[in-house]
Amino acid sequence: MDSPSRLIPLPGTLQDIQNAYHLAYYRAARSGYQDTVSKSFELFRAAEEHHVRKWNELTAPIISTELSFTCIVRALDHNETVAGGTSSLDKLCEEVARRTGVNYCPERLHKTRTTVDMATLGGKQAKQAELEGVYHFNADQLPENSRILVVEDLFTTGTTLEAIAGTIKATLPSAEVVAFAFVKRDGSASNSHLDAGYFFAGNDYAIPVPTLGVSETQEKIVGSQTTSHPPGLGDTAHFQKPKRKPGITKISRPAFPRIAFFKDKKKASSLYVAAVIIASTLLGAFVQFQSGQGVERNDDPLPMAEYVEIVPEANSPATEVVPPPRRVEFERIGTITVPNVGLRAASSFDSRVVSKAQLRHGERVGIMKRVTPNHGPAWVQVKTRGGKSGWVLASVVREAAE
Repeated sequence: MDSPSRLIPLPGTLQDIQNAYHLAYYRAARSGYQDTVSKSFELFRAAEEHHVRKWNELTAPIISTELSFTCIVRALDHNETVAGGTSSLDKLCEEVARRTGVNYCPERLHKTRTTVDMATLGGKQAKQAELEGVYHFNADQLPENSRILVVEDLFTTGTTLEAIAGTIKATLPSAEVVAFAFVKRDGSASNSHLDAGYFFAGNDYAIPVPTLGVSETQEKIVGSQTTSHPPGLGDTAHFQKPKRKPGITKISRPAFPRIAFFKDKKKASSLYVAAVIIASTLLGAFVQFQSGQGVERNDDPLPMAEYVEIVPEANSPATEVVPPPRRVEFERIGTITVPNVGLRAASSFDSRVVSKAQLRHGERVGIMKRVTPNHGPAWVQVKTRGGKSGWVLASVVREAAE
């Protein structure tokens, strides 16, 4: 049984697999934080040359010295039926074969059809159903006691590795299967056992990554620092941060902004706090002023008011002074209280939406009618400044005080 010192055993028991290991942990970007190692692994899977080289230079010596096997195969992507010989996994298998003298035999493993991307399937049971009977292994001229190394890039549930191991054992019952995956998907585990700077050192670009917690070292931009041979996980050089190249600025996060013209730290601290308070006060006042301005712009008289001319009766004295036309306002005025809402032709969610009649927050409307059904929300019929009329929920209109 292998006892590797620089590989991490995969947890649990995988069916038909003697031993299974991985090198690092993978955290997806959608988890809210993605460390440098996970980002580099994504670039490895995308066949970015620099990261393919970095991962293979690191991994190949470890596999070659710490695992024993007599044949190498690799897992196939969901859209593959045979190994193409040009993927990132192919390059690793070829390098391991070169170092160990063991044959890489991609032609021995194939699929009868392409499959659905495993990442799109919900659980292990659905993945097992998708892979059932898909893999086939050719054991021609292989010894009964062969030890087959199966290489995978990402370990999630182990369904793919178990499907491959199952078809190997069905063809070669006395064989042993050893599995290796570059990374295991885990949203909480740390890659602090790896020097994150190694994966980007020597490249034209690098990315700073914030710390995950107090137990981890803050990752920084590193310079082009390489070694004559790729350091392994157990090598001291690999765990030390490489020296920065002259001219490359070290990125760090100071615990407190330094004020150069104060030597007294207490005075500097007091000034900083006062500045923050003043800035917050001014910002709050500015926001309130802007909010008031936004409401004020909607206080213009509504152009929808109607004018009625009062005509004197025929028997009224000729000297009677005719008053000027009086302005007839709507019974009530309301203000829209939501970011935006559309008008409907009737007081129902099923009615059509009036075209080009979107009301915005703070817009004033005339309230023409109110309907309160026995069941369901109340509705009001409103008219906009542009002359559009329709129905909206009463809850989105705040009526002006009498």
